[in-house]
Parts: sequence; structure tokens; C-alpha cells
Amino acid sequence: MSPVDLSLMQETDQINPSNQEQRETILSTKLFAPSIRPDHVSRPRLIAQINTGLDKALILISAPAGYGKTTLVCSWLHETNTPNTWISLDEGDNDPIHFLQYLLTALQKVVPTIQAEMLSTLRGPTSYVSLLSTIIDEISKCTAPFVLVLDDFQVLHAQPVLDFLASLIEHAPSKMHVILISRTDPLLPLSHLRVRNAIVEIRADQLRFTRDEIGTFLSKVMTLELSSADITALQVRTEGWIAGVQLAALSMQSCEDIHAFVTACLPS
Repeated sequence: MSPVDLSLMQETDQINPSNQEQRETILSTKLFAPSIRPDHVSRPRLIAQINTGLDKALILISAPAGYGKTTLVCSWLHETNTPNTWISLDEGDNDPIHFLQYLLTALQKVVPTIQAEMLSTLRGPTSYVSLLSTIIDEISKCTAPFVLVLDDFQVLHAQPVLDFLASLIEHAPSKMHVILISRTDPLLPLSHLRVRNAIVEIRADQLRFTRDEIGTFLSKVMTLELSSADITALQVRTEGWIAGVQLAALSMQSCEDIHAFVTACLPS
């Protein structure tokens, strides 16, 4: 099926009466994209980059904290009105059954024929391959494209879960587009995807605020008016790191002399 070995799903990961009982109520908050401010800074150059990935198997947005990764994807979804389903990952998703329960529930929003009850078919390691095939078959019947977004992907480290996702991405029907948002490079066969030209990557260098974006953010979101020279100085000193710009802007809101703050208080 693929170079990924789904047999790593060991007997301990199989469904049995005890872990059937553990399939508790889904946390709906994990399945909705975060809201964005109505006055957020639109980033057309990055929106265009995401759009170029809609014929690829994977769109990877990878950068440390504070670079606006999640906000960018939420903004893109808002501006494009693309049908989508979302999972905000956490450490608990390293349990294969827990993760698959959320994955099936999320996919059901855009592929109604996928049901969470499909988990009951799992009886052994080979049935994970069967489940994957079933999911792919149901997705292939979709007539409209959709996006599956997995946020905070850096929390995933369990090999069975990573293997399942790698196979899903490898064999994803053309109607499904996967976006991974991560603080670190995911433990997936990225080089294989690069060789196939099947991935678009957006990283910290592209995510940094440009000078114009800093100016828009300061005036539109933070209601601050800085001179052209001060905006340039702020860009240089924060290197476009969005969290750094935000922290500086919060300090400037209570500052009587913004120019003095930019020239003296920010590290050069």
C-alpha cells in the first residue's frame, strides 16, 4: 500500500470492551477552527502560497511559536470559504484509538458516509489497513474538494498514528487537501513528498511580517500611528516575528514617546 508499516499498531492499540468504554464524549472545541479578529491583517502573498498547494498532497506550515501559523490558515479558510474540517491536536491524540475517533468524527463533517462506528471493525493490526482503505474509498466518492487541517501537529510522536497519517496523505484522493500546522517539522516522509513535488512548505522566513504588514497591524489592529522610519526600525529589531511585534505594540500603547521607545527600548 505504501512504505509505511501500519503493522506497528500493536495488540495494545486494538479495540476491546475496556477501551470501548473509554470512547468518551468528543470535545467539540477540538473540531472547530479558532475564530479570528475581524480586523486581522490579511496576507495575500501567503494566501496565494496556500492556494498553490491545492493540487498537492500536503501543505505544511512549520515555524516556532508566535509566527501566526494558525491565524494564517483560519484567515485563508475565511477568505476562500473552502469546505473544511479541523482537529486541534493534543498529547492524548498519540493514542491510536483516541486519534482515529477524532479523525473519523472530523471527516464525517465533510464526508457524511464516514462514521465513527467504523472503529468497531478494528480487530487486529491488519484491520488498520482495512480502515484506511475504507476512509480513502469514502473520500474518493466526494464531488467537492475539502481541506483537513491538523493543528499543533508537533504534539504527535506515536509511530502508529504517524504511520496512519503518512499513508492517508500518500493515498489521499484529489478532493482532499491536508494542511499540517506545526512548530517543528513533522515526523513524516517529507523528502518523499518533495521528490514527488507533492508538498508546499511555508516556513518562518515567509511567515515573518513584512514592513507593510507591520504598518497595517499597528494602525488597523493596535490603533498606533508610527512614522515610516520607526516602522522600519521595528521590523529590523523584531525581524518580523509577529509575537515580538505584538509585544512591542502593547508596550507602545502605554508609552508617551513611541519614537523614543522604538529607538531606545527595543533591542537592536
